[in-house]
Amino acid sequence: RTCAGLGPSQLESPSREAGIDLLISLEDSDYEHLDDVSFALAKAYMASGDLEAAQAHVCRLLRMCPGHTKATDLQRRILRKKDEQRERRQATGLVVAAGVALLAGAVMAAGGGGRRRGR
Repeated sequence: RTCAGLGPSQLESPSREAGIDLLISLEDSDYEHLDDVSFALAKAYMASGDLEAAQAHVCRLLRMCPGHTKATDLQRRILRKKDEQRERRQATGLVVAAGVALLAGAVMAAGGGGRRRGR
């Protein structure tokens, strides 16, 4: 739970975007704790579903601090989510392909698949 007991899905997108903007401004400044900023950005992007940006920030953090345990764990979670998304897309593609094949077979069986010749 976050922000006064609200779950992440209950947070409004503008407030998340404002938080990300604030973190980016810290990242662009001479802020002393860039590792914390990169970790927070990676988590924020992951929460918003932008896994590419999350991975970019966690990789940046791991370049700065190769032994950062939390960043390593977060990177694993990001990669696992990306794999899950890829598997869902592949499964969806297979279902669509199977549906098209069944439809084509039904059309062929109904006689709509061949050309009718004029008499």
